[in-house]
Amino acid sequence: MRPTVTSLARSFSPSLLIFLVAAPLWGGGSTGALVGTISDPSRAVVAGARVRARNLGTMQTRDVESNEIGNYAIPLLPPGLYEVSVEQTGFHYSVQTNIKVAVNQVVRVDVILQVGAVTEKVVVTDSLPRVQADTSALGQVVDEQKVVELPINQRNFLAFALLVPGAHAATDGSTNTTSRGALSVNGARDDANNSLLNGTDNNYQVCNQLTVLPSIDAIQEFKVQSSNSSAEFGRSAGAQINVVLKERDERFTRDGFRVRSQPNPRCQEFLRPARLYTRFGAGHLRRNPSL
Repeated sequence: MRPTVTSLARSFSPSLLIFLVAAPLWGGGSTGALVGTISDPSRAVVAGARVRARNLGTMQTRDVESNEIGNYAIPLLPPGLYEVSVEQTGFHYSVQTNIKVAVNQVVRVDVILQVGAVTEKVVVTDSLPRVQADTSALGQVVDEQKVVELPINQRNFLAFALLVPGAHAATDGSTNTTSRGALSVNGARDDANNSLLNGTDNNYQVCNQLTVLPSIDAIQEFKVQSSNSSAEFGRSAGAQINVVLKERDERFTRDGFRVRSQPNPRCQEFLRPARLYTRFGAGHLRRNPSL
């Protein structure tokens, strides 16, 4: 007997409910974190200080308090530029701006509060480069500026992964040489890598290739961790490749692409009419105006 629409809907409703409930939990692995210690000019720790991290791109804020030994931690922050402000009774209001948090990066921001009224503000706009001392993982972030401005001869973001120390093209004849995921890091096999897209598994289970190859125009940044990765990356022994896509604008087209007041220069170059004439011919374009 052929199943009816009602019976199919009933059979799929529990799975659909689980999917809708679990969907907001995806993407946790594509975030960064801010940590630090709050102290006074004598280097004594300050407990109970309110620490606020504000994303300068989205204006979203996260608030925490320093613990009894003056430490604070703000995990699960989307990559971007942040402003960190600290407020405590008996001290000046302190603000540090333009703090870059990259994917899978733990950024330490220690704050020394100055004694005085809370109504007075101390703003720090520049600081020395921070040494990565809060994690043992080794890797490098390839940011949007490199992805957009560096020239490549293909539209595959893995070409930029060769900028990471220890990364090189896979040996001819390897498993993924003829596919879109041939990358070897620190001598590991090219099928030993683990790929994440916005924190979600992006591995083809048969031969460990990329399931989804994101467009380079949609990538905000990505990180290649070459060694000493934390336990959350326990799937594979090779490199951990985590790609973060750009946040979509609140305005969308029918297909979900971001609406821009000006066309993306790379898209404009890629779709230049001369290129299309060369590939298809002017007559083909006249017969197919949708191109």
